[in-house]
Amino acid sequence: MVRIYRKENLPAIYKVMGYAFNQNRATIDENIKRDHVNDNEIFFVDENEDKVITASVALITYDVNFNGNIVKFGGIAGVSSLPEYRDKGNIKNIMKYILNYMHENGYVLSGLGPFAYEYYRKFGYEWAFFMKIVVLPLDMLKSFPKATKYVRFYREDSNITESFRNEFCKSLNGPLVRNSQVIKDTWDRYENTNSYVYGAYDGDKLVSYMVYNIQGKKIYVNEIYFDNELHRQYLLSFLYSHRSCCNEVELILTSDDEIRLIMPTPRFNVGAWANKAGRVVDVIKAFEMIKPAKITNQSFTIKINDECAPWNDGIYKVNVGEYLKATKLEHTKKADFEIDINRLSQLVYGFIDSNQAIKHNLVKINKYKPCFIYAFPKHETMLWQEF
Repeated sequence: MVRIYRKENLPAIYKVMGYAFNQNRATIDENIKRDHVNDNEIFFVDENEDKVITASVALITYDVNFNGNIVKFGGIAGVSSLPEYRDKGNIKNIMKYILNYMHENGYVLSGLGPFAYEYYRKFGYEWAFFMKIVVLPLDMLKSFPKATKYVRFYREDSNITESFRNEFCKSLNGPLVRNSQVIKDTWDRYENTNSYVYGAYDGDKLVSYMVYNIQGKKIYVNEIYFDNELHRQYLLSFLYSHRSCCNEVELILTSDDEIRLIMPTPRFNVGAWANKAGRVVDVIKAFEMIKPAKITNQSFTIKINDECAPWNDGIYKVNVGEYLKATKLEHTKKADFEIDINRLSQLVYGFIDSNQAIKHNLVKINKYKPCFIYAFPKHETMLWQEF
């Protein structure tokens, strides 16, 4: 039986998580000692007939920015089960329960960091975010200009850093709108990982900042925000000042970042890590957020296959106006297009566009309608830091 946890269940939940994530006894005991969860976090558990908690999953509630719309987003975390109860469908039962819970409570999107994409695809989740990972020798940064001044920020300065971050994130799909709880969790993480937050100023104006930590001879920049390329270079110059103790820097950047164009040589390591999967919880609400590449005032029909969320499963008429507008149809006539929720989620997130869906046979075409090409434009996505 699946249900929402009760406070007295927390020790059992943390023990299940402890096994699943190979935590030592001290870590498990510390979690139990906390004796609470954050306000934006709910545990869902599977309990057998003997009242034993066999599995648990955490739902972390966030607000996210998509195409200028602030919507409820469900982060899935802590997916755990005891080995003697695995392969009995307990995680599947919890995931279906959580999807229904999210739908009934106004969530539009969901995401998770999968240990294996093939495992979560059966719940409708698909690759929807990746981050670019760039590794640079510090010597490569010696010619970049310096800022007027550099300032270290602390927890009490979060209003300054959050305001700047929000401006940077306006053009991206997926960034979390950090409320007070998320900001607290973020700074807890910075402090627990011995991270530094430094900003660059042009005169008296903050123009860029980054979050990094140092491990051995390497600097890891986990977040970097800037209002133009020159001001990003101020931070690169600051990193060069660490050359006496470090040899290289690793930066996490958005997937479309073009840092290679400004470097003295393009010969350095650039990778991409497929770190997050996304899912549409409510198709109709998700479509209403999408601004097509071109207004046609035409429509197409599309059949969406969603086994785990029956409210999404079915045929829709989609009007391609200033925004998409979807209406679920009752008839069973063959639709112009057919797609599963996994691939539709990639389209909604802007991770792929309509042309890619057609080119790679990710959508079945029964009757081609040109307006489909404009319905789902590509949009740079970003979601990797908070859960």
